[in-house]
Amino acid sequence: MKVLFIIACLLNINLVIGQETCPEEFTYNFGYCYKYVSTALNFNQADSHCNGLATGCSLVSIHSPSEEGFVHGLVQTDGYYWIGLNDINNEADFVWTDRTLAKWTNWDCGSPGWNAGKDCVHGNEGDSNRWKDEDCENFYHFVCKVAAS
Repeated sequence: MKVLFIIACLLNINLVIGQETCPEEFTYNFGYCYKYVSTALNFNQADSHCNGLATGCSLVSIHSPSEEGFVHGLVQTDGYYWIGLNDINNEADFVWTDRTLAKWTNWDCGSPGWNAGKDCVHGNEGDSNRWKDEDCENFYHFVCKVAAS
């Protein structure tokens, strides 16, 4: 009986040591930590807010349909929310604020509009659940993302 207890303790210790952790109030998903923020800010303010939450944290980058679904599960609004995709520096060249490549996108019909002044991208709940480019000065809720440690 003591042997089983010792083995169980050793297995438990290995599981705890192997777990990745997230900052407080973040939710873990496949190596990353996410946080929905219900405060409405413009795009740059939202990204700065994320930067202040943890080292390496920025507005969410989304790289697959499954990650998109996870983010939808976190969002607690029926409206728009900022994601980190933008073409602020070079019109029509969309990049993520965390500097990862934009290999997968989920644009709504008619988006991106290629209009100057609509340089930032929001997701939306309830409308089409797809992305639209928008004026960066609009105020929306947002999602932050950081690598788990």
